[in-house]
Amino acid sequence: MKKYAHLSLILLLLSARPYAKEPTAAANAISLERAVSLTLKNSEEIRINEEKKKRIFNTYREVRASAFPQIDAAASLDNYIESPVLYFDLGNGPVSIPLKQEWDTRYGLTLSQILCSFGKVSNAIKIAKKAIELEDLSMNATRNELVFAAKQMYFTMLYTSEALRIAQESYKNANNNKTALKEKFKSGRVSRIDNVKMEADIAARYTVVQQARSAHEEVAVGFNDLLGIDKSSKNALADYFIEDFPVFDKEKLLAEMIANEPTNRIFKANVELNQLLAKNKKADFFPTLAGYFNYSRAGNSEEIHDNMQTETITGLKLNMSIWDSGAKINSYKKTVNDTNIARLEYEKKINEAEVALGATLAKYERLLDVYRASLDAEKLAAESYEITLASFRSGVAGQTVLNDAEIHLTSARMSKLQALFNISTTIAAIERMTGSGANP
Repeated sequence: MKKYAHLSLILLLLSARPYAKEPTAAANAISLERAVSLTLKNSEEIRINEEKKKRIFNTYREVRASAFPQIDAAASLDNYIESPVLYFDLGNGPVSIPLKQEWDTRYGLTLSQILCSFGKVSNAIKIAKKAIELEDLSMNATRNELVFAAKQMYFTMLYTSEALRIAQESYKNANNNKTALKEKFKSGRVSRIDNVKMEADIAARYTVVQQARSAHEEVAVGFNDLLGIDKSSKNALADYFIEDFPVFDKEKLLAEMIANEPTNRIFKANVELNQLLAKNKKADFFPTLAGYFNYSRAGNSEEIHDNMQTETITGLKLNMSIWDSGAKINSYKKTVNDTNIARLEYEKKINEAEVALGATLAKYERLLDVYRASLDAEKLAAESYEITLASFRSGVAGQTVLNDAEIHLTSARMSKLQALFNISTTIAAIERMTGSGANP
C-alpha cells in the first residue's frame, strides 16, 4: 500500500501544473526574453489599446480646437410668396407698397473667439490630456500583465519539460531495478510474485511518463499560440529557472510599486481626473465672454445682382446662466463626491498592494528555505537509492524497499523542481507588482 501511495503522489505532482513540451535537437531555441518579446508583438490587446489611444488623442484635438478662432459661413435666399403691404392715400386714391420684394438674399462670414471662460475651455483640454495619460497607463498595465503571463508560461513549460525528464528517469530506474532483479536470480528463476511486482512498478512509471508527455503536448499548443508562432512548431527553451536569487529590499520595492505599477498609477490619475472634472463644473457658475466679427452682404429682387449692400459688425457676447433651480450646484457637488470616492479607492488600492507585496516577499523567503532543504533531500535520496540498489543486488534489501527508495528519489527531484518553479514565478510576480514590465 505504501508503494502505491508514493506512486499516487508522483501522479498528483505531475498533473497539478500546466504542462510543457519536450525540446528536441531540431527545435527553435527560445529564450525568456524572446518569449516576452513575441508575446507582446502578438498581443491583440496591445493593438486594441493603440487604437483606443489614437481615438482619445483625436478627442483631445477636438476639445483643444474650441480654444482657437471659429469661422462660420452662412447664406440664405428667401422667396416671399406673400409679404406685408403698406396702404396709404395721398388724395389721389389709395396706394399700396409691398414692404418686401419677391426675393431676398444674404451671405457672409462670422469669426468668433472665446476670450474668457473662467476655466471651462482650459479644464476641458486638461481633462482630455488626462484621458490620454490614462490610456497610456492602461496600455502599460496590459503590457505588464502580458510580460508576467509570458514569464509564467515559460517557467511552466520549463517545469513540465523537467517533470517529463524526471518521469523518464524514474522509468529508467524501474527498468534498472528489473535488471538487478534478473541478475540477483541469474542462477535460478525469478519468483512469479517478484516479477509481477516489478512489472507493475515499471507499468506505473510508464503511465506517469505518458501522462506527462500528453500534458506537455497540450500546453505546447497554448505556448505557441501565446507567442504567435505555428502551433506545430518545435521549440527548445534556451533558459533555465532563475537560480541567482535576488535579495529584495521591501521599502525600496514599495516605493517602486507606488511610483511605477500601472494600476496604482491609474487609480492616482483617476483622482486627478475627478479633480479636473470638479473644477470644470465649478467654472459653469461663471460667464463665458467671446468676441465676434461678422461680414455680410445682402440684397433683394431689384438689386440682387448689382447693388448688394455690405454689413460689418464687431462686438462682444457674454453668456451666463442666472437661475437653474440648483442644477449646477448639485452637478458640482456630485463631482466633489466622485473625487472623494476616487481618493479613497486609491488609498485602498495602495494598502491592498502593500499587503500583497509583503505576503509575496514572505512567501519568497519561505520558498528559498524549501529549495535549500530540497537540495539536501535530493542528495540524500540519491545516495539512499544507490545504497539500496546495491543492497538489493547483494540480497540484503527487499524489492519493496528498493521501490520505495526510487520513489523517494523521484519525489525529492520533483520537490526541488517545484521549489525552483515557485521561486521563479514568485520573482516574476514581484516584478509585476513593481511594474517592471510596464514599459517597452
